[in-house]
Amino acid sequence: MKGNSSDGDTQRRKLHLGQSSDTTGGTRFKPVPYEYGFLFSAKIEDGVVVNMSDQDYIHNHKKADRHLDHTSRELRMGEYIVHRNPLRQLMQLFSLHVHGLRDEDVNRKDMQNWTACQRILFPNVRECLWKMDNGLNGVAKNEQTLGLWVNLDMLYHYVEMFVSLRASYYQRVVNAGCITTFLGIWVNVCPGAHFISKLFCFIGHT
Repeated sequence: MKGNSSDGDTQRRKLHLGQSSDTTGGTRFKPVPYEYGFLFSAKIEDGVVVNMSDQDYIHNHKKADRHLDHTSRELRMGEYIVHRNPLRQLMQLFSLHVHGLRDEDVNRKDMQNWTACQRILFPNVRECLWKMDNGLNGVAKNEQTLGLWVNLDMLYHYVEMFVSLRASYYQRVVNAGCITTFLGIWVNVCPGAHFISKLFCFIGHT
């Protein structure tokens, strides 16, 4: 999957291309080998991927996260609303060591804070949402959390395609197929629902 270039900066892409093809200066992280026809690599320092000039997936992730507080849209997956409010309820129902969220992750002020976007995707957070949806462990059942859980699960697999140090090539392809299929179903269900429109309930205009 490939989104729009961050800020549309062609120089960013040129720099990224140069760094991707540079095999000098340390171990290179190659999620897809060159012989498969993809040109991508990045430098790893202390187990962390660095020198990523072309950050489409980061840009797309932050844009998707903003829709959780969108003022003119009400994202819906079927009957379920996708909104950040269940995360606020989650922080009241579960202790900090269980969910690991911070106030800045839920009450967003810095929309460029990608770390905050990542934290709400953590498995512990999605597990708490699942318990809320199903009324497990003494938590009151709240079916409206399902929409957010599905949305965060989809975003998690999207980001994992690019940043995971453990996912196999096969798993990345599975993730991409799952995401594109899900988005296709979502965008095609919207026009068929009598109470919503695609522009109002989907994450994009097209």
